[in-house]
Amino acid sequence: MKRMMTAGTILFLLIATVLLTGCAGAMIPHDYKVALSNLPYPKDAPYGKNPDIVVVREGTNLRIVNRTPWAYPDMQLWVNQLFVYNNPSVNIGTNNIVPLPECINLYEESYPVGTFLRPERGYPVVLAELYDPKAKMKYRLNVQPVRDDPGIFW
Repeated sequence: MKRMMTAGTILFLLIATVLLTGCAGAMIPHDYKVALSNLPYPKDAPYGKNPDIVVVREGTNLRIVNRTPWAYPDMQLWVNQLFVYNNPSVNIGTNNIVPLPECINLYEESYPVGTFLRPERGYPVVLAELYDPKAKMKYRLNVQPVRDDPGIFW
């Protein structure tokens, strides 16, 4: 009886560990965080003409809808002027997905998206900009507000 109880306890702990670590999310490599945290915000870069690109927050992701007839290769996406994502390309159409936790700030912290039990810990996406390091130009993107997001405006 005691042996069966011990096996049951071990099985319960094993299942609990698997379930809890599975919900923790993917780990972001340290080298990736260091590389992005070393990118300074291009505050002195001039703004180019605003492209017809819309940014929509979908949970913990950003969907970038490029409604122009051009792709934008080798761009940096800056969220709220604090968090950067090194975007390999913004293609034409709606298949441009950016995971917000992969946006990193100066202190190697991921973009706070909140959790199921703590949604207030998430930041709203207010400003999104593309930066072209080759041309040294910034482009403002049209950010659609999310009405069901907890925020100070609604």
